[in-house]
Amino acid sequence: MADKGLDWRAESPTPDVFLSLRAAGGMGARTQDAATKAVDGGLYALMLFDGDTPIGMGRVLGAGGVFVMITDVVILPEYQGLGLGREMMHRLNAWCDAHLPPSCFVGLIARPGVEPFYEDIGFTRVAAMERYLPVPD
Repeated sequence: MADKGLDWRAESPTPDVFLSLRAAGGMGARTQDAATKAVDGGLYALMLFDGDTPIGMGRVLGAGGVFVMITDVVILPEYQGLGLGREMMHRLNAWCDAHLPPSCFVGLIARPGVEPFYEDIGFTRVAAMERYLPVPD
């Protein structure tokens, strides 16, 4: 992995950084209010910086007992292909292993087409259901 000069930090993104990284990574739109609430919650957040520029993030959400979700995992497109996404997941999984009880369910929602990436890291496919509240225009 070529991450020379990059800085991993255990911190939450600001709402604006949260929204911009999600947009750059092709993830679903969220409102400013939703972003503000999102970044204040969670068990753990990991950011990746190139100098002062945020280039990636990942978060662990949940109560920390029965289940958690790894969410908002994104690396800016121009930094993809360097192993940084794999390293992000390694670090998030290591945090889960160190801080959660052995019976805890760790889940994530993978976008179509990237499931093999997560399977290589140890996740398995399961059936899921979802419902989103509409985003106002």
